[in-house]
Amino acid sequence: MHLLELTKSLWNAQFSADMTDVERKVIEERVGTFLSMTSQVLTIYGVEGDEGGPMSEIEVLRGLLSNK
Repeated sequence: MHLLELTKSLWNAQFSADMTDVERKVIEERVGTFLSMTSQVLTIYGVEGDEGGPMSEIEVLRGLLSNK
């Protein structure tokens, strides 16, 4: 869960700071890496919580990342 929160914070950071294209690309790559790691960990636990829980958040972030 903490890794997912870190991933979301990193994703949001690119919109709240003045960054170069290179810095944004680095953030996108790290978000992708963190999403992969988060997914691997949370897959062990399976779906938990209410609808729109952690696994749904991962899918939303993946969609946002792929649309960049």
